[in-house]
Amino acid sequence: MALEPGHTYINCGHLWVVIAILPGTNEMALVANLTSKQDGSDTTLILKNGDHPFLKHDTVMNYIDTRDYGKDDLASRIEKRYFEKREPFSSNILRKIQQGLLDSPNTPKLYKKSCTQIFGKDR
Repeated sequence: MALEPGHTYINCGHLWVVIAILPGTNEMALVANLTSKQDGSDTTLILKNGDHPFLKHDTVMNYIDTRDYGKDDLASRIEKRYFEKREPFSSNILRKIQQGLLDSPNTPKLYKKSCTQIFGKDR
């Protein structure tokens, strides 16, 4: 399985999206989950029913919980069905998710810096 930005999977009841692949000797997949919009949620990006087949109501990116996995390790977990593979986000929605990662005050600084170098210059 070729893991790419925009790919999604379910883990612990949440939809997770691959936001970027961080370059290096051991490529890392940068991921964040989506969660139902509630009081106090990070509303940098609000996704709606129709933005992805899994979404049924207003949903936000949980940028504070951004994390990285070894790209091959994550792909293996999805292939072995430890995580449930879902439909990818469209390129248009993926760009919004990536921009939200740069804009959110809750994105861990390390990931914001890495992603600014990867896709921040042309945004």
